[in-house]
Amino acid sequence: LSFLLCVCAHRLPAISGESFLARPHHRVSSHPMNAHAYPAHPSEPIALQESRLSSVPNILSLSRLFAVPFFIAAYVTEMKSLCTGLFVASCLTDYLDGFIARRLNVSSDFGAFIDPVADKITVVTAMIMLLVKLPQFAIAIPVAMNVAREVFVSGLREWMATKGRRSVVKVGFAGKLKTATQMVSTAMLLHISMTYRDPLAKVVSLSGLVDGPKELMVAVCMFYLSLTLSWISAFQYLSAAWPALTNRK
Repeated sequence: LSFLLCVCAHRLPAISGESFLARPHHRVSSHPMNAHAYPAHPSEPIALQESRLSSVPNILSLSRLFAVPFFIAAYVTEMKSLCTGLFVASCLTDYLDGFIARRLNVSSDFGAFIDPVADKITVVTAMIMLLVKLPQFAIAIPVAMNVAREVFVSGLREWMATKGRRSVVKVGFAGKLKTATQMVSTAMLLHISMTYRDPLAKVVSLSGLVDGPKELMVAVCMFYLSLTLSWISAFQYLSAAWPALTNRK
């Protein structure tokens, strides 16, 4: 899906010299590495070439949003390979769009908006869908706390942006590690919940967890690790923003 969307974006006609899917905020560097990484067509205007470069990361981000309904349908119909594959592919595009933007030295205001939105919608949707087949407190509690954390951090960043200090709460190492463990554990739980026909009430519990499948124990432990890291990073963001919140210099 991501590949097809990227091809379509590359073939879309320009509107006033720019693609309507992305309007670059920073110009593409003239460094030879960029020209080699994405060779330009000599007959195309420079603005169109740069617009196409910057639209590829945006298309990857949008593909995550477009994949959500298909992911939900695959999970409900228990097409576990398709469901897990769509979620893993979405997680990979989350890394890939940032890598392409950094590699080609391109960015856009739209990309800065859509990337975190697509990331949160994908992960939160997957967590909520887990409760369909794993309706236990061992899963419901971390899901609720993860959603609460995302709302809290999003609100904090939005408020800091109004003060022109959003860079103060930029993603740190704990946040990146949280995202990695969260995506891996969620993908594992999605696959496991569709593999075992047993309601898992005896397996997904603090007392019976060890007696269940070993991959389930690893997934649940990693899920709680991601929850811990998510709130550690949230308090780090709050600590960094505290002077602004309390009107201190």
